[in-house]
Amino acid sequence: MVPLPSLEELEVDFKSLVVMSNSVEGTPENESGDKESWSDELTEPNSSATSPRIDPNIVLYSHIAFLYEQRKFYELLASIPNINTNSSLPSEIHLMLACTLFRLGRITGGLREMSLAIELEPIYYKREKYIKTLSQFFNKIGMKEEAVSCFGEIIHMAKAEALKKNDGEHGQQMSLKLRRYQEELEALLRGDDEEEVVMVVEDCSNLSLVEQAKRYLSANGMIPKMSMVTDCMAVSDLLGKANKALEEWNDEVDKRPASDILNWIFDAVKYLAPLSLFDEVYQILPLLETFMNWEMCRFPEIDYGMDPIKFARKLRTWGISNKTGIRSLCCIIVKHKVVMAHIEYYKKNYSAAIIHFTWVFKVMKRLERTVPIIQTPVGCLSLETKQVVLLYLCNCYCLDPAYSNSKLPHVITQMATLESPPDSTYGRSCKYFTFLGYAYEKLAYNEAQSIMIWKNGTGTSAFRLKQSHIMDMLRKYILATANGLDDDPSVLEVYDRIIWGILVHGGIHLRTLWFFIVLKNYFYLEFDFGCFQLSKGHRYLQFEINRILDFFVNGWEIVDKCKDLCSDIEGFESDDIWNVDHGNLYLIPQIYVTSKSLVLMNEQYDDRLDVNSFVYMSKYQIKPKIKSCFKRTKETSIYKERIDASQELIHLWCTAYREHHHTIPGIISDLVV
Repeated sequence: MVPLPSLEELEVDFKSLVVMSNSVEGTPENESGDKESWSDELTEPNSSATSPRIDPNIVLYSHIAFLYEQRKFYELLASIPNINTNSSLPSEIHLMLACTLFRLGRITGGLREMSLAIELEPIYYKREKYIKTLSQFFNKIGMKEEAVSCFGEIIHMAKAEALKKNDGEHGQQMSLKLRRYQEELEALLRGDDEEEVVMVVEDCSNLSLVEQAKRYLSANGMIPKMSMVTDCMAVSDLLGKANKALEEWNDEVDKRPASDILNWIFDAVKYLAPLSLFDEVYQILPLLETFMNWEMCRFPEIDYGMDPIKFARKLRTWGISNKTGIRSLCCIIVKHKVVMAHIEYYKKNYSAAIIHFTWVFKVMKRLERTVPIIQTPVGCLSLETKQVVLLYLCNCYCLDPAYSNSKLPHVITQMATLESPPDSTYGRSCKYFTFLGYAYEKLAYNEAQSIMIWKNGTGTSAFRLKQSHIMDMLRKYILATANGLDDDPSVLEVYDRIIWGILVHGGIHLRTLWFFIVLKNYFYLEFDFGCFQLSKGHRYLQFEINRILDFFVNGWEIVDKCKDLCSDIEGFESDDIWNVDHGNLYLIPQIYVTSKSLVLMNEQYDDRLDVNSFVYMSKYQIKPKIKSCFKRTKETSIYKERIDASQELIHLWCTAYREHHHTIPGIISDLVV
């Protein structure tokens, strides 16, 4: 078994690279020096000793190596912004990044960084060592075939090296190497790991979001102004106070009013935070419900089953003449109802949650009209509460099939007529557009056109999703990603839905699809080194189907073929690609949806395309007689309309992102038309 290269080995390897890079000056001092003193410089990042002859990468490497040696993995993540400014990192740094990500359970990022380390390493013996390390990665995550293939690559490299030397002695050495490789592979697959390689996976995806945030904060991680870290810590603090106060109330013999408990939970609910943050307080749900029932008994005049309109009328008959009394009573009712609704939402009992949220929304609207002293609402009766209730209500309707068909259009209308759009606080603006986009997505399915596809005498139902709703969905999802929090990786799921929406809409330019694929990949890399790693257990984004492109058996196949097609088209990144004279040459054909696959039109491009068209993108194709994504016409106006709509989607993201973040990532600005 070949263990992961030790820190000392990495130091020696890296020093040799520095010496070679500095030897062009021909100074003997560059090729000599005390190894111990150089090693001290590597492992003491605060050392004041500097040399103008030392490559700048040494300082960066010293810091990364020190953090890696001390197993300060979150501190290493926090230093990534500095790493990203350097485009010529040595392979050793990518190796340590790979091991760090792997230790934190971020498998995909770890494999990517390890692949970079292998590709960037020019020295044969180190490249071999890295590939063996990669085989250990694969073996530890259960990918046995990939682990074996790594040794196949090593054997191929060894044979190529033998051909270079071409002597009998080396042939004998080659036989010994092959025998050794076989023994190492067998030991790897048996799990003989006496040295406990440092690549033990700590599945940090199972860490709570609060714990991940605390680790990142303790590592002096860079916290953006609009931050999910800040929100998680705030919600955790509120719920911690509520939990403690609730237990203290339970220990009291003579119960006293404790209104702060519901205030804290109510304020936490308004963050629209991941549901896993509520686990601690909702784990003692019977105690919370006991407390709420006890509070309700203090106000016998309140009937929570009363119709909202009757409640508003009844308010006048209770003889409460002062403003404070009426507002206080209304706030108590609203807080109770919102918390009750959120408990049902947490338990995925969306029908019950809808009843409570609808009651609150109707009462607040009625109070604005019938009770003069609440026409300038504050606190629990504020516009903010009304917005939050409507957002939850919209998401509940999307997730509850019993309501979605009939109620979604009404909810969308209510969302669109909010007195003012939700601000960016707590990422609420992102949630607003995400939930609204999801509502349009559900409507596109509800109003889809059904067709039958016949193949080998067997019919399969397919659906053409309603284009107008898909376009509205795309715009809302684009605004959601542009308004997202800077450290919130949940937007990656929304980017997937944008890519999927572009495909199923039909007639959108290939360049637009490529733009959002590049965007998704860029932010995927950014979030790999961020504070949070989300998992299903965190219950963050509420979609009925998460990872929508994974849901369809050929979803990613189509996306990958589109990327291949883009790379094969000469001048694809030039402005000429938008030329209307190309007609429908680069417009994506109509795609239909079945229960598990995407079905493509197999004739949509004319013969001017010099590469394979979309025919080869999928095994699931239908006859071209089915109506295309737009009428074929000799006029170019229809093509111009489609191209303009495609460009508008790109400009919408750029404008919204710049307005929210005040800048656009450099790599993205280069892609803007």
